[in-house]
Amino acid sequence: ANAGSTLAPSYNGYVPGPSSYNEYMGKIDHQLTQRQRLSGSYFYLKGQNNVPEGSSMPWVVQLQDYVLHVINLSHTFTISANKINQAWLTYTRSFGGRINTPGTSLTSFGSAFAGQGQLSLPQITVSNYFTLSNAIMGPSAGTNFYSFRDLFILTKGAHTLTIGGEASLNKDIQLTDLNNYGVWGF
Repeated sequence: ANAGSTLAPSYNGYVPGPSSYNEYMGKIDHQLTQRQRLSGSYFYLKGQNNVPEGSSMPWVVQLQDYVLHVINLSHTFTISANKINQAWLTYTRSFGGRINTPGTSLTSFGSAFAGQGQLSLPQITVSNYFTLSNAIMGPSAGTNFYSFRDLFILTKGAHTLTIGGEASLNKDIQLTDLNNYGVWGF
């Protein structure tokens, strides 16, 4: 050890982070005609997990619930031996919520500091010693995403020309409390 160096006390421990989820996927392909093919798929995921925040000591655990739906449809039209048109339509819905536990705050310990929204312990950092971490929470956060893509492919000898476009719309919602619990540094 170096003669003037000091090591800060530290804590190392194990905080479990259990999770459970169910996922399902289905896919169908249908040859409409000799030149047209329709494909579709659906993916579903529902789960929940407990995420210990990045503290150097056990402090707050975030309970997360989430649901994901993904729908894909595609149509391939072989116009001729060297001309193909492909179109895709996609919808994705991803929503979830995050709640910090325990549902208590510094007022439970006699402090006059009262955060806003749901009760949660603050983030407290004592430089060079420890951090009791926390993260934003909220009952609902997620997105609805819509996308359409179309490609026309022309092949002439050894050359291929691809022309197309894509349009998408993302509708996002974030009902969260930000750092309503307080962030303290010492």
